[in-house]
Amino acid sequence: MIRLIKKTSSDTFYWQVWKEEKQLHILSGKLGVQGSKELMTPGFFESSNGLMKKLAKEQVNQGYEYVEEDSLTKIAIQYRYNDESQFEAAEEKTLMVEDLLDEVLHSTGNGQLYGSEVGDGAGTTFVLAVNLQIAMDTIVKELTKHNVMDGAEIAYQNGEGTYVGLYPEGIQFELV
Repeated sequence: MIRLIKKTSSDTFYWQVWKEEKQLHILSGKLGVQGSKELMTPGFFESSNGLMKKLAKEQVNQGYEYVEEDSLTKIAIQYRYNDESQFEAAEEKTLMVEDLLDEVLHSTGNGQLYGSEVGDGAGTTFVLAVNLQIAMDTIVKELTKHNVMDGAEIAYQNGEGTYVGLYPEGIQFELV
């Protein structure tokens, strides 16, 4: 995937392209808002990767900048459980949250799934976000909409690798 953003005085816009089977998928819009999608099929003698790079270069010429994966903010959404009899419920909730957030962050240009783990008393989903505040607003809205906000603990990883609690307010987040 190639991900680009363009900042103006009031908004941030995204443009991203990726290959799925024999088609290129292009998604663009305002960061944090459902984007518009376009499909493109490379010509018979055209390289998919070459076409992706060419399309990205056109966007860079219009003021967009590349977003490197190491510049994304890692966010953890964690649900704790007290005993092993709650493992299956925690696993089910974690996988549901994984699916919800992967879809909503991708479709709004603000990130992607990083992975999930369940065990040792918690189910945790990790995502990577372009913009922490917009991602947090999106995550809270999505979890509330699907009735899985109860019990959620949310934190982001700062530059030193330490998790900083965001939700509930004032939480001293500890990754389990």
